[in-house]
Amino acid sequence: MKTLLEYIIHHSILKNKIIAYNFFRISLIVGTALILLINKIPDINWIFIIISLITWNLFEKGQNSFKNNFHHIKYINCTKRAFSWYTKNKKELFYNTIKQNITKIDFQIKNIEHKKFEELIDFKFIETVTHDFKYDIFISTIKELNSKTWIKDVFDYKKSFLQFLNILSFKIDFNSKNIENINSQTLANILYNNLQLTNKGVILDENNLKKEIDIFLKEINLLDEIHEDEKIEFTYIMNQSTILKIFSKYFEIHNISHTTNSLESLVYHFTSIDRSKKKNQGYSSKYIEYTSLIYIDSIPKKNTSDIIKIFLKMHELGLIKTGLNKTYKLIENMFSANIEKGFSKDNVKYYWKDKTKLRIKNNEFWHYFIGQLPKVV
Repeated sequence: MKTLLEYIIHHSILKNKIIAYNFFRISLIVGTALILLINKIPDINWIFIIISLITWNLFEKGQNSFKNNFHHIKYINCTKRAFSWYTKNKKELFYNTIKQNITKIDFQIKNIEHKKFEELIDFKFIETVTHDFKYDIFISTIKELNSKTWIKDVFDYKKSFLQFLNILSFKIDFNSKNIENINSQTLANILYNNLQLTNKGVILDENNLKKEIDIFLKEINLLDEIHEDEKIEFTYIMNQSTILKIFSKYFEIHNISHTTNSLESLVYHFTSIDRSKKKNQGYSSKYIEYTSLIYIDSIPKKNTSDIIKIFLKMHELGLIKTGLNKTYKLIENMFSANIEKGFSKDNVKYYWKDKTKLRIKNNEFWHYFIGQLPKVV
């Protein structure tokens, strides 16, 4: 009986958006009138009148939205038994509506904690994850359902997607990872491999998903890490926060294109602090938190010599523990992606030979630079 009523409503009240809209308007008027006739308490009648007027006003304001979304309302859900009574054309309308809902609603990021993943969840990501949601699979899955089951409840990716985001967020935070180097398509494949579309819904294999994400992040670690031997090692009285401030100031004063992440990456991945000695004098070492590897490629040729001088001046002052010859090579490696080829090993050697050339001409930066260095120097 319920299924028959559902089928009748679909082909009568929901026949088209004009009929549906007028039905709800008339229902509101008739319903209010009946309550006023039956109820004999004036105060309650006034309450119902006020509620009806507010509802009417909201309904009138939302009529365009209702009419625009009518097709979605009509074909977003039905029971398995009612679905079996529809024509092939109607069944395809249900499939297309549910598919559109999955794409636009189920993969929507609303939680503020997950906003960082918005750029990763693009159309291609969704297309990969929902690869199995084809019309023939849609039909065969519905055939396995209980007659009273509502079909949209089965084809709902939202819960599994939120579980995936929670797991991914935890794993990234645990590994102190930023997401710049995370490949969206690889993530989509991982999620797809751990989703199963069944007659009980979209099932996520959480345990295996966690393992695959761990492997994925570990691979990024291997690709996104400079070996300790390839880093310029500073003495224990220096710290990475100071090095970052020095370069940030230089790039700012000279209007060199850069991002905070690129400078943090330069310091995090290409410098280290000697931890072998623990003394009370000087600065306590401060370390930059993990940031993904980004090579700087935008330093103009006229500024390459200044960058070299910054490192060599700190070496001259005894702030760099790495040997001189190795420092030449590491400076070259550090800026190997720079468009201008001013960071060659020979250039670094050239500026070291005449230490009078180590002073940078820009007085504003030079005074700032010297002022940032440890007071014990």
